[in-house]
Amino acid sequence: KGLSGGRGLGLGQRVVSSPRSMEERGGFYPLKGTGLLYARVVATSSIKGTGSEASLSFASQEVRGFMRSLSAGAGAGAICTCLCAPLDIAKVRTQVQGSTGRLRYRGLVQTLNKIWRDEGLAGLYKGLVPALCTVPLFWGIYWTSYEKLKLHYAQEYPDSSPHLHHIGAAVTAGAIGDVITNPFWVVRTRIQTLIFHKQSHLPQDVGMIKMFNSICANEGWLAFYKGLSASFL
Repeated sequence: KGLSGGRGLGLGQRVVSSPRSMEERGGFYPLKGTGLLYARVVATSSIKGTGSEASLSFASQEVRGFMRSLSAGAGAGAICTCLCAPLDIAKVRTQVQGSTGRLRYRGLVQTLNKIWRDEGLAGLYKGLVPALCTVPLFWGIYWTSYEKLKLHYAQEYPDSSPHLHHIGAAVTAGAIGDVITNPFWVVRTRIQTLIFHKQSHLPQDVGMIKMFNSICANEGWLAFYKGLSASFL
């Protein structure tokens, strides 16, 4: 049971069609939003690197070890989330719009301008609350787990290449972070794409808690782990 009633695409249904059906709508939609994704990656990588170093420098004066890694990762994630929120919603809107059969957004500048005109400043920051819960949590978990796992693999497999220790620690830490934070990613994406579902009973300015409750009531707790396999890849 989806979050929207009547006919049309419900929020509980898949928003990603097959490659063949996407091509029939006039474009190969798995590649939609690639330019926006690159812009976001450049921005987030720069901010995370700078923010992580700044947070680490601040945290090192007060704490060591576990809390040092946790605060550095969470601090960088929070800074990145706030500054890159408009790029994130532009990417999501561009990628998802193909499943609705209508093309509203084309390119970074046009997408940002349209969201600004139609929804105002608040539209550029939809989903910010779950993102602020998710991104610092994910990076805090990731960097803390990564450091611990890297040392563990080095001790358990001393004869293996250090590169394998790094790769194994990164993959495992990422998987742990994905499992814990995936429900927040689902809620954030639903809030950001609610504009495509005018028939939904939820208001366009729905909050994180209300969206959580609606998904749980209509689709069950397993809905919070949709897309997890893709995150692992």
